[in-house]
Amino acid sequence: MPPPVVAQACPALIASKAYVHLNVGRGEAILPNHKIGVIGGRMVLDSTFAFLVDDVVVPCNAEHPNCGLPGPQCEDPRGSVWTTVSGDYGFYPDLDPGDFEGESSFAIRIPRDGAFTHRGTAEYQVCPRQDYATANGAPIDITAKRCSKITIEIQ
Repeated sequence: MPPPVVAQACPALIASKAYVHLNVGRGEAILPNHKIGVIGGRMVLDSTFAFLVDDVVVPCNAEHPNCGLPGPQCEDPRGSVWTTVSGDYGFYPDLDPGDFEGESSFAIRIPRDGAFTHRGTAEYQVCPRQDYATANGAPIDITAKRCSKITIEIQ
C-alpha cells in the first residue's frame, strides 16, 4: 500500500489585509477614490490573507499565486472576521456560494441598509479567525497573525 499523501506546509500567516473592492455612487457609477464614498452610494470591502514567503509578505490565493504549491489551499475558506471599530454605517457579509454567515466572510458590503444616507467616517477591522484552518488541512504557522484596519469617508 502506498504511503499516505501529506499536505505540503503553508507559509506562515501574517495578516488579513482589508481593501476597498468596489466603491459606487448613485446609479452604480464607479468612484475614482476608493476610500471616499458618497451619499446614495455603497462599498464592498474585501480581504486577502498575507503570508511570509522568502521573507516577503505577499497574498497567496487563486488571484495571487505567490506561494506556488499549495497556493490557494493555504487560505481558510471561511474567510476573516470583520468588526466595526468606529462609525454607524454597519455592514453585512458579501456572501458568495460557500461563504459563511455572521461576521465571517472574505468581503462585506457597507452600509448595512443598502446606501449611504449621511456624511461621516467609519473604521473597520478584519482579522484572521482564531481557529484558522487551511482549505486542505496543510500545516501552517499562525503565531504571527494580526489584524488590519481600513478607514472610509462618506462625503
